[in-house]
Amino acid sequence: MNWVFQYDPNRIIMNIAEGTSGWWAATHHTQDMMPGDRVYFFKSGLHAAVTAVGELTSSVRLQESEYGDQVVDVRITSLVSPPLTRATLAGFPTVASLPVFRPTGQQGINFRLTPDQAETLDREIGARSWDLRPGDHIRRTDLHRRFGGSRQGGISPSAQTPNVFLFTDPVGIQHGYIGDGPGDDGTFNYTGEGQHGDQVLKAGNDRLLNHRSRRMSLRLFKGARGTVTYVGEFAVDPDHPYDRIPAPETGGGRLRNVLVFHLRQLHDFTIDNTPHDAPMVTDVPIEAHNTETYFVPPAEQSAMANRREAELVKRFCAHMRGLGHTVHRKKITPASDGTPLYTDVHVEELNLLVEAKGTSTRGPFRTAIGQLADYRRFLNRPICAILLPSRPSDDLISLASAERVRLYWANGRSFESLDPGDPEVTA
Repeated sequence: MNWVFQYDPNRIIMNIAEGTSGWWAATHHTQDMMPGDRVYFFKSGLHAAVTAVGELTSSVRLQESEYGDQVVDVRITSLVSPPLTRATLAGFPTVASLPVFRPTGQQGINFRLTPDQAETLDREIGARSWDLRPGDHIRRTDLHRRFGGSRQGGISPSAQTPNVFLFTDPVGIQHGYIGDGPGDDGTFNYTGEGQHGDQVLKAGNDRLLNHRSRRMSLRLFKGARGTVTYVGEFAVDPDHPYDRIPAPETGGGRLRNVLVFHLRQLHDFTIDNTPHDAPMVTDVPIEAHNTETYFVPPAEQSAMANRREAELVKRFCAHMRGLGHTVHRKKITPASDGTPLYTDVHVEELNLLVEAKGTSTRGPFRTAIGQLADYRRFLNRPICAILLPSRPSDDLISLASAERVRLYWANGRSFESLDPGDPEVTA
């Protein structure tokens, strides 16, 4: 159940503050009050307003007060800041008709709310209590506990507060969500929901597209599980709301059409991605879980290939350390933007720049060549190499030679290598 508990600020004994516990007179609906019920505390008088939210911590019990002989224990869990005034409440038909909220008010202490009325109050209170700033980190479970919404899925509309939460994560590429990221027109591109078949403007996609008419805020987060990072509030571009592009179904299925929404960030603040005057290159540990995400056909770059790549890098680093070399990764931040690039391996003494792939097929191989070409611009004439789980085809060896790229591949517990133009394989 949900309740409004009214109080006179000149007569109340209990302190209205977050975390405060106490008792409240129970004069009506006493048989219906149960521990855990939600309570909205409403201040009467000239500045009438909902000032706090809390919960019942007991059933009704006997205790004398100036209002009778029954009370119920309560705890205030949060304040409403700024308070939700009677004038504001008058603008919401679902609650404006409640006698205690009418301009003339109504005497009494305990008023029962319908689920729709409680939802309206939660929505407006949630909009007032939003306190996350771009760049803030929060556990996703805590986010939904405070502001509502589903704990799963990329698009999570809240029934408690006027928010639609959007989560963008590189792992979404495995499900065909290939559109996420900054657009050329200054918008952020966000792929709609739906892993199978053509995506349609229903459910979460409809809530996202029509958030303005529903008076909902779009709030974008980086990450989808565990701790997520708040990017900021966005709105669908009214002139170019979305595109439809081809993308594979989850697990590398057939091509279908997905929705890519164009979102514009509101307000003047953003996560600090300030461009630098010059590129920055720093060392980071091999164990750092920083990766770049790019789209290749799922059949060629599967989750299994990603795991194989990680194991391959681990073995190669152990091999190089066994030879007395220092291995790490390079974090490269280009001057043109604040988005960092991460190499797979850099062997210090050899000035060897290595890009690993979990499969020796053509698609990932060509991608590795492109990544090496990008990275080496920021380093001092490194030797570029591709690390593979097995020897590639003769044609790919020829391609590597033409691009002056060394090859390494696993051979039992060791690795074989082939330099550009070298006809022989060396251990």
